[in-house]
Amino acid sequence: MNRTIYLKMKLVAGFTMIHYQSDFEYDKEFMEKRNPKEFIWIVRQNGTHIFRIYEPQDLPKAGEQVPYLFGMADRKHIVRDGLEAIEKINGSIGECDFYYIAPPQGIFRKIQHKEAVEIIRKNVETLEKHWRETA
Repeated sequence: MNRTIYLKMKLVAGFTMIHYQSDFEYDKEFMEKRNPKEFIWIVRQNGTHIFRIYEPQDLPKAGEQVPYLFGMADRKHIVRDGLEAIEKINGSIGECDFYYIAPPQGIFRKIQHKEAVEIIRKNVETLEKHWRETA
């Protein structure tokens, strides 16, 4: 885990969050266990949320279903669900801040909702192209 990125996240969370501070513990656990190359981090008074920017190897194989939220899902459902969720966020969960984070490069950058959506949309398009080409 990139300590500088973690400390920046902790500072932002500490100044922003009023409720559900335990969300940040899940964020820390995500960074420690997954060692992500990049992700979108959303911070609001009532918690945080991470939108993963997936690599093909992070997801199930074609046709495979895995536990997801309260059921089972395949890789297309997982990535499309993330895109749909981030598209709907703007204002629907109250005021929130979006950050693009790439720990290996030391990038911690505040972004707008529109840019966050585009980053996730591009990730979905890249994954789906990869799946078509390797099918």
